[in-house]
Amino acid sequence: MLTLPEELGTLGSPALLALPKPVFSCSRAYPTAVERDTYRWAMEQRQQQRCIASGFHSRLEQTVYQFLRQAPEQPIVYALGRGIQRGLAFEHEAEALVEANRGFV
Repeated sequence: MLTLPEELGTLGSPALLALPKPVFSCSRAYPTAVERDTYRWAMEQRQQQRCIASGFHSRLEQTVYQFLRQAPEQPIVYALGRGIQRGLAFEHEAEALVEANRGFV
């Protein structure tokens, strides 16, 4: 699938891109032994309100996303692999983050 530059779109606050941020990435297949350390890491990031960037595709990434978005001030950069497509369930979840100026897609 080829995405043309004119088809690219964003939602939210571009100012989040200027923040220092780790990128969280995890394969769909991972050893369960990493879950505990990952949850601790996510808790630390949330406590420090660090901006986190991820595609939030794998089960572990989605769990981290759900955990991070519980914090009212947590900045999140959500990188969609196929761009913004209307009608996705994600759309409704992201609205609250975007409207609160703490999300960028």
